[in-house]
Amino acid sequence: MGTLSGGEVAQCTQPADSMPVERLRWNPVDRILRDELLDELSFEGGKLLESLERCATSWNLRCAPRTFTVRLWSDTREGAGMIETAESATPAFEAATPALCRLQLGSELRQLRNQKKMTGAEVCRLLSWAASKLTRLETADNGVVEPADVIALCQIYGAAPEKQRVLVGYATVTKTKKDWWQSPEVRDVIQPGFKAYLDLEATAEKLENYESEYIPGLLQTEPYVRAIHTRAHTGLPAEQIDRLVAVRMTRQEVLHREVDPLGFIAIINEAVLRRVVGSREVMKKQLEHIVDLASSVPNIKVQVVPFDIGAHPGMNGPFIVLKFGVPNLKPMVYLENLVGAGVSRRDDDVKKYEAAFSDLQALAPGYQKSLSMIHHVSKEM
Repeated sequence: MGTLSGGEVAQCTQPADSMPVERLRWNPVDRILRDELLDELSFEGGKLLESLERCATSWNLRCAPRTFTVRLWSDTREGAGMIETAESATPAFEAATPALCRLQLGSELRQLRNQKKMTGAEVCRLLSWAASKLTRLETADNGVVEPADVIALCQIYGAAPEKQRVLVGYATVTKTKKDWWQSPEVRDVIQPGFKAYLDLEATAEKLENYESEYIPGLLQTEPYVRAIHTRAHTGLPAEQIDRLVAVRMTRQEVLHREVDPLGFIAIINEAVLRRVVGSREVMKKQLEHIVDLASSVPNIKVQVVPFDIGAHPGMNGPFIVLKFGVPNLKPMVYLENLVGAGVSRRDDDVKKYEAAFSDLQALAPGYQKSLSMIHHVSKEM
């Protein structure tokens, strides 16, 4: 296998902040061997490698890293080399999750259609598709996206070849990789509406969650989760309950991922703290768990809406505002009730819930005082 020299160019994706150069995630479409490039970089001299490491650790990018270009010259003097940084549309398909790819793909396809000034009905007529097929694509409601469908849409929209390549790459990821909630062990216990939410939660940069009846799912302990599901699903076999509990506990990994853990702000009605779920011991441990998490994990913040503030903007029920660090993905709102769940992308809806959450933050005591309230209630259990 030859080595890179004489001005050949290789592209590699930027790793997240503090990731060592040895853990760079390579874009498979570039066909460049990782070890070969690293060997060549080391051979070219310490200055070049140090420059690459500085370049690699100076950006903090989450799910769809940009790329940087490394150009190696035939001159073998120490440090003889150049790093060219540039914005690129090439995503890191190896690092991207299917959830991210579905969301990004849907958003970009909808944007292309709008730029072409075409209605969904017009597109579906041209392709002899059912209207629901395009809707599912644009709202990321498909578990798997066929690359051939993406190519057909790109041709209608007149997408540039590079844009088509990127979008087909997104579709390919959905066919070759699976999110954890699509595994056979748990997928049949997750309702369709909630699967759509899991896509969003796994991709979000920040969640703002108001809860009026339950401890927020991302903060629940296993005994609390089990008590809720046992009561809500009377008669369900223990094995099914175990799988529902596993889903809830696995979700919480987004708070502790190594690269850019989810920013989570929870506002909880005081009634939630005082309602005994499971047993007093279960509830005591649950409240202590919240205090421990919010005290030790910097991306988790908790506030409590006390009884004495009276009427407040959250009295219409719980909600979650999801915010993303990905271009073209606007904030969304997730709502659920006894008969279903859904996500609203309408700007007017999102603004109302963002305003409600901001008002609740202003009305509720600050983080430290709220944790003191939770600690006090735990002592009463």
